[in-house]
Amino acid sequence: MLLPIMLALVGVTLDFARAYQVWVNLESASRSAAEQLAQNIDRTVTSGNAGAKAKAILEAETASTYTLSALGTCPAPTVAASYGTSTTALGASGAYPIGTATVTACVPFRPLFAYPLLTTDGVWVLHTQQTFAIVQGR
Repeated sequence: MLLPIMLALVGVTLDFARAYQVWVNLESASRSAAEQLAQNIDRTVTSGNAGAKAKAILEAETASTYTLSALGTCPAPTVAASYGTSTTALGASGAYPIGTATVTACVPFRPLFAYPLLTTDGVWVLHTQQTFAIVQGR
């Protein structure tokens, strides 16, 4: 009688540990992508290609393949990004604009067991949104 309860607790613990690891990796990669986009060191980031660059950074850092699209139900790892600069924001100038990037990503996580009330169709969807702003060219 005690064995099924202990196995269930071990399963839940393993799933939460795995989900936490995926979430931490996703948060870190998204934050890194937002920072790299906002810094725009090589001056190649535009609002049109920010998503593709964020996708490449997330894929390199998480070793997963991401889809570039607006976030919806998240059936697969998905990323969306925006980028802009401002010369009128506080601390900005024409020579040193403030670059701002926002990276939003989601990953469907499949636990070992489809827990009732905790999963939707056997999946937990992990989301993150990271924004980074910096004075460029300094």
